[in-house]
Amino acid sequence: MLPLQSELRRFIDLLQSRWGDDLVGVILLDTCPAPREGKRLELLVIKRTFPLNHLARHQEITGMMNELSPGFVNQIAVFPVTPAEIPTGKQGTTSALRGTILYDAWGTLFSLY
Repeated sequence: MLPLQSELRRFIDLLQSRWGDDLVGVILLDTCPAPREGKRLELLVIKRTFPLNHLARHQEITGMMNELSPGFVNQIAVFPVTPAEIPTGKQGTTSALRGTILYDAWGTLFSLY
């Protein structure tokens, strides 16, 4: 496993350990379809509930970042959303959103995606 893939796995494991069943999914957005060193990653992190305040959401996630390598933290941009906030296109699909599902707790992101 590449160091970047290992860090992604560690990040997802950290989210799972902190949020348990509240973590719904993690999607690597298509701005970077193949993770590789030196490329900024945009991650959509889907949690069952988040505070309405976006700053509070980011603070919740950045509080976990101390447990990750600084190099990895500098390479990612995290977009925290709830399932209801996932951008949808026509007929309820996420056609406006493209990426790779890295984690799908409910097995439902494929039906949305």
